[in-house]
Amino acid sequence: MVDDPDSRQDALKHARRATELNPGAAAYWDTLGWVQHQSGDHEAALASLETGAELGQGIAEIYDHLAQVHEAMGNADAAAQARQQARTTGKN
Repeated sequence: MVDDPDSRQDALKHARRATELNPGAAAYWDTLGWVQHQSGDHEAALASLETGAELGQGIAEIYDHLAQVHEAMGNADAAAQARQQARTTGKN
């Protein structure tokens, strides 16, 4: 992720639009959640990533991102659970 705030805002706008156009695409929710996390909006990131995880059960990258957001929020137990999910899934 680029550290430029304008680029981050553009990424956020495009990721939101992608979820609006295709709300059933887990990867789009993952992207939105990751951009929100990188922007410091961990609560929104958690909600987006949880949506992505529900839609794309078994996608390891989403669980890895969830773990990182939980860590940033100080939720060590939830982070450990998400990391375990990431390890036991077969899709990246």
